Formats: sequence, C-alpha cells, structure tokens
Amino acid sequence: MITQQETFWLVFALVIIAAASGILIWILLEAIGITKHALRALEAGKKVEKNSRILWAIPDVNTLLSGTLGTVLGISEKAGQLADALPEVHGENNK
Repeated sequence: MITQQETFWLVFALVIIAAASGILIWILLEAIGITKHALRALEAGKKVEKNSRILWAIPDVNTLLSGTLGTVLGISEKAGQLADALPEVHGENNK
C-alpha cells in the first residue's frame, strides 16, 4: 500500500515533470519561430543582394569608363580639327 508521504512525492515528481515538459515544449516552439524568422531574413538578404549587385559593379564600370575617356577625348579633338578644316576645304573648292 502507498503511504501518504509516497503519494506526496509522486505528485510532486509529476508536477516537476509536467513543468519541465511544458518548458521544453515552449523552447521548441520558440526555436521553430526563430527559424521561420531567420529564413525570412535570409530571403530578404538574397533579394537585397540581387537588387544591389549593380551597385557593386560600379567600380568596374568606373575603371572601364576612365580608360575609354582618353579615347573619347582624342576622338573629340580630331573631330574638332576636322570641323575646323572643313570650311577651309569647302572654301578652296568654291574658288
């Protein structure tokens, strides 16, 4: 036969086990929620990376454009010289 003291300790152990189980279930649910939020943040980060990829390419574009700037300025100078020479050639043909 179970004594009153044994019953007390069995009920006490049952309460402790139930509380620990409740805490573990709460921790599990919180971990699932954190995982969901982390996945959403990861997706947002991927979208930001995709949308900002062009910004990271700007230094490469600047390097390319600065390299072609000299060529463009040279063409502009030659075109100016040709434009200056055209009235003279046109004037000589009309004489």
